[in-house]
Amino acid sequence: GQTVTCPRPDRVIADPTVLDGAPSRRLAAAAMEVLVHAVEAYASPVYHPPADALALEGTKRLTRWLPVALASPTDREAQRELMAAALTAGLALEKAVGGVDALAHPIKAELGPGILQGDLHAPLMAAMADFNTEAVGDRYATMAETFARTTREPHFSTAIGAFARAIGLPT
Repeated sequence: GQTVTCPRPDRVIADPTVLDGAPSRRLAAAAMEVLVHAVEAYASPVYHPPADALALEGTKRLTRWLPVALASPTDREAQRELMAAALTAGLALEKAVGGVDALAHPIKAELGPGILQGDLHAPLMAAMADFNTEAVGDRYATMAETFARTTREPHFSTAIGAFARAIGLPT
């Protein structure tokens, strides 16, 4: 493939107050997109230890703080940690992006405006994880361990489904 250069911002403002008043379903769906970005960056075979660490950290923050933010929409600490998770996962994307977003865009276009893209991420990520398990090796097992605090599921594809159900998203 051909290298594509993407412009980088000079500054990023991660202001947790932008989450004030966000509907729970929209917040959960956006967070699932962030989570999938972190997972797919981590699962990539590209050697990039800093991005791997960022992806795992973003996943830990998001799985820890999203349920808090959904239960207490005005919890400023939870909002701050969600913004940190989004920023961290975004930095991990420097390593790679995966197929879930590529699949979600055309499916969303077919299903129409009532579907949020994040609604599609959990079922697509679970299917993608099942399909790619052999190629990814122990990376999904590491992700399952990251989720273990919130889902108690031993396999990543079931862990992400359990997490999605816990935050009110379809699986």
